Formats: sequence, C-alpha cells, structure tokens
Amino acid sequence: MMRSILPRCLFLLACQAAHYVDCGTLTDARAAAFTARPLSALPRPRRDGIFAVRTVPEVAADVTSTYDIGPIGVGTLAWGDPKRGFVAEGAVSAEPSSESRPFGPDDVEMSGSMLVDAGITFFDTAEVYGYQNIPNGYQSEQLLGKLGKKRPSVRVATKFFPLLWTNALGVGGGFRWGSEAVSRAIDNSLARLDGVPIALFQLHFPFPYIGGYPALAEGLAKARLDGKCQHIGVSNFDIKELPQMERELSKWNTPTVSNQIPLSLIDQRYLVDGSLEYCFERGITPIAHSPLAQGKLTTRAVEASTADASPRGKDGGRLSRIQAALQRLTPQINARVVEERQRSASAGGASAASPVDWLVGAFQTATADERRGEGAGGANDGSIVTPTQVALNWCRSKGAAPIPGVKNVQQAKEVIVCSSWSLTEDEVAELDEASRSG
Repeated sequence: MMRSILPRCLFLLACQAAHYVDCGTLTDARAAAFTARPLSALPRPRRDGIFAVRTVPEVAADVTSTYDIGPIGVGTLAWGDPKRGFVAEGAVSAEPSSESRPFGPDDVEMSGSMLVDAGITFFDTAEVYGYQNIPNGYQSEQLLGKLGKKRPSVRVATKFFPLLWTNALGVGGGFRWGSEAVSRAIDNSLARLDGVPIALFQLHFPFPYIGGYPALAEGLAKARLDGKCQHIGVSNFDIKELPQMERELSKWNTPTVSNQIPLSLIDQRYLVDGSLEYCFERGITPIAHSPLAQGKLTTRAVEASTADASPRGKDGGRLSRIQAALQRLTPQINARVVEERQRSASAGGASAASPVDWLVGAFQTATADERRGEGAGGANDGSIVTPTQVALNWCRSKGAAPIPGVKNVQQAKEVIVCSSWSLTEDEVAELDEASRSG
C-alpha cells in the first residue's frame, strides 16, 4: 500500500508547494498595488491574443522564432485522471454532459475533434497529467496521441516535471537531475504521444533542481536542437525567475517562446508583479492556465453564487463582487454580441459554412439548460454569451491566451463560441473594478 500512496503524496506536496492546487488570491500589498494602477498603465495587446515572438537581445538574430497559439487553447489536466472525473471504461455518450459528471475517452475524442475542426488546435498537457492511467493507455499524453492521429493539425504542448522523484509516478526516466533527465523525459513523452510531434516543450515549475537552471536549459535546448520539439517555453515562472531561465536558454541560442501562468479575474499575481509586461517586452507569449479559477468563474458557479459581498465577507467579498459583475454584465455583453452578429450576417460577413459560425448559431438556439450541459429543458432566450466566456475573454483582454480545461462536448462548444467575440475596453474596465480588493 505504501508503494502506491507514496508517489501521490510526493506529487501533491510538490503541487501544493507551487500553489498548483489553489492559486490563492492577491496579498494585501499586491492588491493595493493593483488597485493603484489604472488600466491605461497596462500594455495594450492585440485583440486576437496572438503574439509574434521577437528577438531576445542576448540571443543571436538567427534564433528568432514566430510562435502563436491562437486566441485560446485547451487544457488537459483532467484527461486520464480518475480523481478529476475520468472513467476509462463506460465513458459518457455523445449527449452533452455537465462539468460535474464523469467523462471518458469518447468524450475526449469528440470534444477534441470538435475543437480542432473549429480551428482551436493548441492542447496543453504534461507528463504527470493522468499518470494513474499510463498502464491503461489513457494518460493525458496518450489520449492526445490518439487524437493527433485522427486530427493531424493538433499542436501538443507538454511539460517536464523537475522533481527528483517524478519517476515514482510511473512516467519513467529515472531520477531527475542534470540535463540528461530532460532528454529521457521527452523521449518518454514522445513514446506516449506515439508519433504525434511536440510543438512546445515546457519546464513545468521553477523547482530547485540538481544542476540548477544551467542543466535544465541545456536539456531543454538540446531537445529542440535534436528535433524532439519545435519550441521551448516555461510554466509558472514569475518576474524574478523568468529572466534567469531566459538568459540560460539564450546561451544555447534557444529563445523562450512562452510562459504559462495562472491568470483569472480572481488570481492576478502575475499581472501585478510585472510578469505579463515582461513577456510583452521580450516577445514571450503568455498562456493563462486556471482562467476559471478552479471552477469559481464558470456559468454554473456564477449562477449559484449567493455569498456575502460585503467587506466582512470572505476575502473582503471580492469573489462575490466578481461573480455579481459577471451576472450583471453577461446579458449586456450578450445583447451587443448578438447585435454585431446580426449586422455581420446582414452584410454577408460570416460564412454559413464556417464551423464556428454554425456552432455559434446552434449555441444561440439551444435552451439555457442545454447550454449548461443539463439536457433538454428550460427556455431559449437567444443568448450566445455566458459568464464562463466572459471570464475567459477577460484573460484574452490582458494579452494572454487562456487554456480552459475541456472534458466534454458542451465545454468544447463554450470554448469555440468564446473565441468568436471579444470584450470592449469599457467592459474590461468594469470587470477590473469588480476584481479589485478593498
């Protein structure tokens, strides 16, 4: 029993140490700093959320890289993980399923195929996602490998977990130290992907490592130079850690093309500390994981919210204010988006043959219950926009591409519809105001 419990304990301890389980909220000092900064002081990203990677000054001109993931991607943290609802056998059918219901390989294939067909091709995974199902062939990378064989345009981003005992989770590669451990890990990831290439290979966390950043940078750079991946990025690196890793990678003529960070209306640590601004300045693509704050900003959570929004409430009532703002603004935003869609259709803008346009129309004609994945029932109010989409598009407004988790067809539809519209500056400002502490 101890042999089966130990790997999970090590993994959970590592995740908790990096705030992976709970991204937390703004500290008083950082919240005050954020409150004091006007929206106009922040960089103005392109509305489509796509960034071309520029030359890092310390890097030779011949290693410049262009990499974009599109306005939105897909997170696969739950794929293969039984604790997050994955069921290897007896998978849920093609009927829409809510976020709280179990899901299986069929759901992954159907939702993934729908996303790719709509032009959303960036899927983020990691060697440790769904490690419990490696023996069954249903670990996250293995599931992406199956999807990639059917949809070759899938772009896989996976990660190296730099914890000494990571191999105890069954991912292979022996103990983690030095540059060679990185090489062994990516070889195992490629084997699980079964021929599907790795577009982006990321360092999962800035954990202490035997050999330090120099060894990690050497291993990551060699993976790229050896053709095992196309690009190198990092994950969960803050304003102090990112420049250090960037410098080490530049010694190997390897640009750092992305930094994956927690970002949501609730968790704005990396916005406050200057990490996003640094990414913009250096041409590094910011990718926002946990954009729905572990479910707190989904339509289901927002509609069910009844928490105290007074200053005496939990976290000064900040979460409740954010949820209330989402409830208040969503109908207004929806009216604008519907009107813009009608004008575009009248002018012959969107093509009826477009998968995205067709899906937006189908989403609009569905009932409220169907949009939530609860089957038939409820009234059809002609809505397109949901609180989930508003929360995701807030991340896009900050210049980061969100990668919400997708477990089923209904969630895939939300992501696709979300990618079809953007927030205005006034709408962003209202959400910013609701998310401030105090």
